Amino acid sequence: MLKKILAAALLFSVATAAGLFILKSTQPKANTAEDISKSDTDTAGLAEFKITTDKKKDGQEQRSDSDIKESLNGITYTKINVYELYDICERKDNALIGGNYVMRGVVYNEKQLGKDTSFVLMRHNLWCCPDHSISFGFRVNFDKAESLRNGQWVKVYGKLEKGALDAEAAMPSAEEMERINLAPNVDVEKNWIFTASKVEKVSAPEQLYITYWNTKEPFYY
Repeated sequence: MLKKILAAALLFSVATAAGLFILKSTQPKANTAEDISKSDTDTAGLAEFKITTDKKKDGQEQRSDSDIKESLNGITYTKINVYELYDICERKDNALIGGNYVMRGVVYNEKQLGKDTSFVLMRHNLWCCPDHSISFGFRVNFDKAESLRNGQWVKVYGKLEKGALDAEAAMPSAEEMERINLAPNVDVEKNWIFTASKVEKVSAPEQLYITYWNTKEPFYY
């Protein structure tokens, strides 16, 4: 009889211990400082990813209307950089050639590139490294060009008009380009002139060089 009592007590003790072990193992583990830090990092990473993806659609960064358009005297101008407009001309994209545009660049006015040219608006395009950079430019027709100094940053509003570059027009020299801090390799659009409705003096942008461009709106400006 005593043996049976002892055996029952031993069995009860084993069962109790096993139950306590199972109960403890199923309770949530308290977060350590390391766990909390890791959790915060993961949450921040998710938030950062959401911000990044919210700004993009179809691979393009989403920008407000004021970032891609500008109104002046009742006319809406599309913001674009010099190379993007140059590329439109080279591709003969008729759907875009007739638009109203505003672009920024450096004034070059040391020599005339034709009777219709008041000055040349230029911008340094950085392909991959300084050795492969090119200064792209547009001849600009503007009736108050005498107020602009060589090497000055301006913002130009207007539209393209057909106009061939004189075959004997001399391109700016490397020395002339150096004076306005632009790449010595020059390519000025030969078949179109940019007729300006307004030229506004501005400060140089934070990003001096063109490193990104697009073939459709929104342009990088």
